[in-house]
Amino acid sequence: QERWLARGFRESSARWDVLAQQVILAPFNIAPEAPDGLFNLDQWDGYTAARRRLYDALRAGKVENPVVITGDIHASAVFDLLDAGRAGGPAVPIGTELVGPSITSPFPEAFVPLVEAAASRNPGARYLEGRKHGYVLCDVTADTLRADYRYIETLDRADTPIATGASFVIEAGHPGAKQV
Repeated sequence: QERWLARGFRESSARWDVLAQQVILAPFNIAPEAPDGLFNLDQWDGYTAARRRLYDALRAGKVENPVVITGDIHASAVFDLLDAGRAGGPAVPIGTELVGPSITSPFPEAFVPLVEAAASRNPGARYLEGRKHGYVLCDVTADTLRADYRYIETLDRADTPIATGASFVIEAGHPGAKQV
């Protein structure tokens, strides 16, 4: 599968290369103040060698506009995918990850303050919202990908109002998300 994906990156002529998958790809240290940190090993943090190979494949394939769409965490998030390369230079954005919330399934309320506080201390984290339900609406043009995080007001009514809670733009050729 990894070879198939790497070949797809190399052969792609798409303006935007979108990878849809289930668990958070970006490194996310839940307790950066702890000596060794605290990571959710059921996400890509438990598979760091595989994540390195994926980042290497993005670089080798010269993928200019990679966007990872992630679900299955029941929270909203935006991460710049930071990579220092094999040489260990300064970490630079090589892509963006958009994590979509759920419509009805909750993120564990007890963990919301912990992950929200951790987000401010993780360099690639641009946004994290663990209490609201909704979806991400993406508008893609040749020059930009805009992601609007749309949230429902309540789970109790089928006709519940929907509002945009946050919006991000990724500019083609400039990896990383900018909140608008």
